[in-house]
Amino acid sequence: MQTFCTIVTSEFIPFAKVLYSSLVKFKPSTTLQVLVIGDTNIESENNLIIHPVASLKNYPLVKKLEEKYTTINNDQFRWALKPVFLSHLLEQFDKVIYLDADIYFVNDPSFLFTELDNTSILLSPHWGETNPTPDEEKFLMNFRIGLYNAGFIGASKKALPVLEWWATACSYEIKQDNEKGLYDDQRYLDLIPIIDPDAKMLRHKGCNIGSWNINTCKRSIKNENVFINEEFPIIFIHFNYETIRHILNGNDNLLTPYFNQYEKAFNQIDQPLQEFVRKLTEWKKTNFFLSLKRKTKIRSRIKKWLYKLATK
Repeated sequence: MQTFCTIVTSEFIPFAKVLYSSLVKFKPSTTLQVLVIGDTNIESENNLIIHPVASLKNYPLVKKLEEKYTTINNDQFRWALKPVFLSHLLEQFDKVIYLDADIYFVNDPSFLFTELDNTSILLSPHWGETNPTPDEEKFLMNFRIGLYNAGFIGASKKALPVLEWWATACSYEIKQDNEKGLYDDQRYLDLIPIIDPDAKMLRHKGCNIGSWNINTCKRSIKNENVFINEEFPIIFIHFNYETIRHILNGNDNLLTPYFNQYEKAFNQIDQPLQEFVRKLTEWKKTNFFLSLKRKTKIRSRIKKWLYKLATK
């Protein structure tokens, strides 16, 4: 048995619903387990299964995490619960894939569970810049935020020991501290391939597309579809604020049709995306003027070219 899961605070349930809608397009029987922090009155819908934090009461570490992080920031508590929730679900399922709720699938994800065959834990690299010369800032990002993205974690039952280690590491500290080499729950993932010899890296570069891999995961049109490095179809996009901003300011314009799908999915559940992404309207205005500017430049070039032809 296999399932997907995510963790949200109660006000971000719409993100879980949109994520779920993108999954069931490819396999209607897909289940999404949602751990909700906050309101305990939210009910399950179809195969979108709601779990309150109380469902993790058999894990003593949860109380410690709650006491340490809820007084600071619910995001930290949410991140710290990833390895615990995965472990909890592995009591019932053979394979579980955790997804950040702002992920959206545009192609069939079924093969991701096959990737977990004979593997304990599946990690998604950022595919950050590996050459310091063309873009030093993006190269150094590898050492600030980590090699792997904590928005995607696949796990089989063999992962239980390393998930316990990750949960303990999260109980030590979740914060961004460059001096200590910490970046929330994410930098700990760099150690997992050292700790667990059965850990595996997801090498399909169409997975976890975001602003951080614009340079290394080149977008291009092939047979009227967007491909990564002319080889990989896009499987899922991580629509965090930066990814959306880069799409709307024209830096990642080939992802625009997918963003339009994503925004439409929020409208279909009567929860407009701008209610959650405060600068969305501002970014759209910027995008409009940038598009107008580009069109004006193109028209000017055509006019100059036609004028030169006419005067020859």
